[in-house]
Amino acid sequence: MNLDKYGHFSKDGTEFIIKKPVLPRPWINYLTNENYCAIISQSGAGYSFYKDCRSDRVLRWHPEDYHQDRPGRYIFIYDKDAKKHFSLTYQPTRIKPQKFQARHGLGYTTIETKNLGLNSEITYFVPEKDTLEVWKVKLTNQTQKTKNLIIYPYVEWLMGDYHEELVNRNIMNLYNRFYYDPKTKSILA
Repeated sequence: MNLDKYGHFSKDGTEFIIKKPVLPRPWINYLTNENYCAIISQSGAGYSFYKDCRSDRVLRWHPEDYHQDRPGRYIFIYDKDAKKHFSLTYQPTRIKPQKFQARHGLGYTTIETKNLGLNSEITYFVPEKDTLEVWKVKLTNQTQKTKNLIIYPYVEWLMGDYHEELVNRNIMNLYNRFYYDPKTKSILA
């Protein structure tokens, strides 16, 4: 298989650098420690689980829709002056960025894009000892104007048994409870 068509290894061989967001199939990276696993594609799609991928899902994934490379973990931007939405990753908006690069490394994935003069870099990783995933975001305004932005994250929670959810999605949705805690500034499930 000719990998150059899709990307290349970094000079030091520690990363695979993907040059375009749309590929024949998602190119995924497993970010994991002993307890928590986050699976992420070059376009931000994927899912997470705690210990067991069947019974302890955290985020939803539709295996029958792998070719759509969704759902996943996304950060949306609304540029109030341009009156336009886009995502820091190619998915789910599928708006072709002015610039794109995804780097799958050992223990992390970094996706870089440029939209409406805003460079973004989002790095996903799972800490070595904690049962969680981290999204580290860097935004750089490349224009001479001040940006007036609204920024918000998005995931599809599952919080339970994957096979049960496939059969009884409406019932599983009733069991899951999520809320924002203003004291800790956290979403709890």
